[in-house]
Amino acid sequence: MPEGEKKKRVGRISKSIERIYNIAPYESLKITVRLEEDIEWGTLKERQKKSANWTKILTQDFNDTATGVFKDQNVSEHKVFHKNSAVEKDGSKDLNDLDAEELDGIDGI
Repeated sequence: MPEGEKKKRVGRISKSIERIYNIAPYESLKITVRLEEDIEWGTLKERQKKSANWTKILTQDFNDTATGVFKDQNVSEHKVFHKNSAVEKDGSKDLNDLDAEELDGIDGI
């Protein structure tokens, strides 16, 4: 190998994007796009650049896949909001409003 030339290395890049979409009440759709590719690199900077390029490709593939799946399944994402009960300042829920029957079976009460 000539002086100054870096030894080429082979590495494997494995990346994935996974997202769960709410498409109806009590119904969700999970989309996963995964990429595994062997790359050849000589310097860390070259490896990082190739990895960043594969991230761009994976992101575009995920967006295209999600769009296609939504169109094919004739669904769209719905926003879901959960109403949480108030939490006390100490981090515990207020148990004072519960009936004796509701307290039955709770440890320490």
